[in-house]
Amino acid sequence: MARLRGGVVLHRLDLAVASKVTALVSISFLGAWLTLFALAGLLLPHGLPVPSYVFQASLFSAACFTFYTALKRHITVAGYRTRLPSLRAIFALMCFALIDTGFAALAFWVLIPSSADILFAQLFPIYLICLGVALVSNTPGGVGPFELTLLWAIPDTNINELLAALIAFRLVYFALPASLGMLYMFRPLNDQTEVSRVALFARGLHPETSSALQTGATLITPNGQIIGATARTTQSTTLLFEPAAKLQSSLTALSLQASTSATIPLFYKCNARTALQLRAHGLSIVRIAQDGLIDLKDAKLETPQRRTLRRKLRKIEKSGVEVNKLTLTKETISTLDRIDRDWHGINGTPRGLSMGRFCEAYLTTQDVFGASQNDRLIAFISCHKTSEAWTLDLMRSSADASDGTMHALVWAAIKAAKNQQCKTFSLASTPYEEAFVLKAVEKISFLSPPHSKGLAQFKRAFAPRWQPLYAAAPSRMGLFLALWDVCMK
Repeated sequence: MARLRGGVVLHRLDLAVASKVTALVSISFLGAWLTLFALAGLLLPHGLPVPSYVFQASLFSAACFTFYTALKRHITVAGYRTRLPSLRAIFALMCFALIDTGFAALAFWVLIPSSADILFAQLFPIYLICLGVALVSNTPGGVGPFELTLLWAIPDTNINELLAALIAFRLVYFALPASLGMLYMFRPLNDQTEVSRVALFARGLHPETSSALQTGATLITPNGQIIGATARTTQSTTLLFEPAAKLQSSLTALSLQASTSATIPLFYKCNARTALQLRAHGLSIVRIAQDGLIDLKDAKLETPQRRTLRRKLRKIEKSGVEVNKLTLTKETISTLDRIDRDWHGINGTPRGLSMGRFCEAYLTTQDVFGASQNDRLIAFISCHKTSEAWTLDLMRSSADASDGTMHALVWAAIKAAKNQQCKTFSLASTPYEEAFVLKAVEKISFLSPPHSKGLAQFKRAFAPRWQPLYAAAPSRMGLFLALWDVCMK
């Protein structure tokens, strides 16, 4: 009957999708069943001739699987990469499995003969072990193994009465729902050719949104306004940077998108004003980073706060390094790619959802500045740009680049943004080192702390105005889990 119901539900899907759905549902339900079987065997009276260590081993296996899904994130089977369920999805699945098996056991308990003289609390573990044997046997509807296991578990009951109860149970709990499902699924399909469409529009997007869209998706309000870029990880659906739409609309859209994948909605790197508004809506917030902003109207080199920068620029000028805005030809992009690969070989792959990645199509939308010495390109930076603000993105240099080369590149970009009448230039964010939650995440993740001190020192040479950035999630535990998930990305 289970196969019949599955065929009825999946008959409108193609074979590949139907097979994938069937496999995922089967594996997920088996994992949930294992946990329920272990808990029921340990907590409820059942009288089964099964050693307690079987239930203990089952519970340990289920706990290991849950821990594995939190760490591994993906599995690859036969060349297909599948995302593992989030912890939130696992617990939801546990609840649904408990409801499903609980009501199934209750239906059977109502039909079981009075001569069995068994309480529901005693029958539930018995039903679970019978169900498990039926699932593992892979017989149609579990017919045979289910009945034999039941007779083994309740040996002192009249066999004829017990089998009659089983037949009634299968009619009530399997055949009747399957018949109703067939009537529903064979209904005519609605004509969905006429689908309402809204015109997408963007207003006030964060300059780094294009960077986040390299690995993320677009979050949109019902009226078509683009809110920003979201990134999906195992445990969270994260809105990166400041939302461009009204906060209530952004919160509703993000929560809805997160609910479809049973993940935690996370606002990541929003400003203090938005963080306070989110806290007023009941979310937990924590400071995680700080953005170095330069007001271009007052961006002058001849200030006491930028004496280190002046010294670096004089040193570069004497070394013969030339800084220019680059025209991205195929030869230039090939050279930039080589510098990027060399940089990764020395520094490793940077962690974080909001980190940009080297991509030719991506660079063509940015302004790129390069540093050359002896007619050889030795370093480059790229910048996001809007009509009001620029944001520093990629910073890559060769191993032999002179000290101060990156300072010269960034200052050239700042002057270019000022010449275009922009208001601010962002040096991008650095981690907030005093954040307790980030320290805790690094410790439990066994990750080496990011090299943020050197980056912060580099940015301080430009005397920026530091703007605090926050993260927000519906609960403290959800906030910690989501940030841990983001740091592991």
